[in-house]
Amino acid sequence: MVFETSQTIAYIAVSLFFTLVVFLITREFWCWYFKINERNKLLERQNALLLKLCKYEKYRMIEDNHIDQEKFNFVKWSIDDDLNVRRKAQSDSSESI
Repeated sequence: MVFETSQTIAYIAVSLFFTLVVFLITREFWCWYFKINERNKLLERQNALLLKLCKYEKYRMIEDNHIDQEKFNFVKWSIDDDLNVRRKAQSDSSESI
């Protein structure tokens, strides 16, 4: 049985579409079954709370003079007021020992 080129392309397109639909449906089922989506939401919330805690502790330690602001520059990450974490730029100057 010989297929024409247009029939072969149509068959491949329908097969790929059907496979994609089946994949998406089964993926959504397994994500629901293992509660992956809910775990992801909880982890994002946990990260936001940990960032708030880190920011609070940083400012509390500086205000209570547990650490000196100049000595706190070894931290490679900074947290702004919107809880965005950014990598600090490395200074070009080298300190002598």
